[in-house]
Amino acid sequence: MTHRTRNMIFATLALASAAGCSGEPAVLVGRVSPSAAALMQPSSATAGKNTLAASGADHLRIRINDEPRDVRLGSDLSFTVQELPTGDVTISIDAGGIEGSVTIKDVGSREMIEVSLEAGNGRLSIRIVRRDRTHHDGMHVAPPGPVVISGHHQEVFLDAGRYDGLTISGHHVRVVGAGHSCNPADRSTITGNVSVSGHHVELIDVDVAGRYQVSGHHVRAFATCGHDGMDTGERDDDDRDDD
Repeated sequence: MTHRTRNMIFATLALASAAGCSGEPAVLVGRVSPSAAALMQPSSATAGKNTLAASGADHLRIRINDEPRDVRLGSDLSFTVQELPTGDVTISIDAGGIEGSVTIKDVGSREMIEVSLEAGNGRLSIRIVRRDRTHHDGMHVAPPGPVVISGHHQEVFLDAGRYDGLTISGHHVRVVGAGHSCNPADRSTITGNVSVSGHHVELIDVDVAGRYQVSGHHVRAFATCGHDGMDTGERDDDDRDDD
């Protein structure tokens, strides 16, 4: 069986028999609000409303329980921080000279924490948008070849390398790419298109060289290392429990 065939078959399974990834650390995702971005650096005349000026700040200085991390922003001002510790976690962020901190209690393994960075009175406010402790069935997928995910309630971890394409038709799916550095060799890159017809789908640290083709609702991608994320926004039926 080739790598290509294995990726297409394994990622399509319901994964009920796959080994759990209970040892996976938590992950932090978020976006810098326009108000915070404006304090970090004035936008250029040609930059979009959610884009930092080319000469402005393009990274965050983050401390996780006093461990420093230097995190680059995606072009949509989104960011990711993988390998969060469990337990009580204090997160301090310096965004181009404005600072803020928050302590998050009882962080669990594989939990996803989403924050929004907002600014006012010269200070940075770290607002917790949501905490997702749902433990879906999970597995690791190695390149090459396309990845097809049709099962519901899945968590798929992509190893570093280049994948031909990514197709997601299942609901409540999270895909996490390799995020140890911004070196392209250490990243998970989709060289083709990402096609998403499922609902409630999240992509974290997945670099996309092709195009997004999205028909599902509540599809979000959190990027870093200068890559593009995306957000379809919320709709009235976002709270529906899809099969």
